Amino acid sequence: MTALDRTKFPSTANTYERALVWAAQCVQNIASGKTVLVQQNLPQERACQVSLVTCADGKDYFQIVAYIECDVPALNSGEIKTWGAAIDVSSAAPHVNFNSN
Repeated sequence: MTALDRTKFPSTANTYERALVWAAQCVQNIASGKTVLVQQNLPQERACQVSLVTCADGKDYFQIVAYIECDVPALNSGEIKTWGAAIDVSSAAPHVNFNSN
């Protein structure tokens, strides 16, 4: 388990959107290349990938794809919030670059 150290949460991640991108980049970093077999007979995909894409509207977007394993019995227990059923990808800490603005 990689515990979230709230003292290292960057103050500039001050909206849900920015916090989402920051958190996804942290997970991408700690996943350290971990892959998931999403479909049989196709290449495995990274557990978490944050990419910059240009869409048909001509704007640039962060594209976030994450496969976070779920503890289904915990999810259905009614005793925890939905996000509490997420199974940790790694026990590594994010690189120090993620600890500040």
